[in-house]
Amino acid sequence: MATNNKDLATAVLEMKHREQQKRAWQKINFVTKPRGGGITRFGVPEGYLNSPMQDIWEFLKDLTSQPTWVYITDPVIIEAKLIKWQTFHYNQAANTPFVKSEIHDGMNPLI
Repeated sequence: MATNNKDLATAVLEMKHREQQKRAWQKINFVTKPRGGGITRFGVPEGYLNSPMQDIWEFLKDLTSQPTWVYITDPVIIEAKLIKWQTFHYNQAANTPFVKSEIHDGMNPLI
């Protein structure tokens, strides 16, 4: 009987291990799968279209806010908004001790 329990435990561990491997491969496949095209729309909360990124961030981090989204589809405006958002996002780390001077300079915190 003890052998059967040991075999059963081994089989269960093997099944768990295979499930973990399966999930890992699914994640790898998702990340490496080619995707067609780029960003075709960019959502901004209604009333915040021309607001500074800091204002949009403050609004969105309030968990009680339920924004109505306005979608931008012009590629030139999408690119400009993404650059502003990424600059704002990465500059949040500008005053942390983890940012070295060459990284800090590359973020261009004066924008």
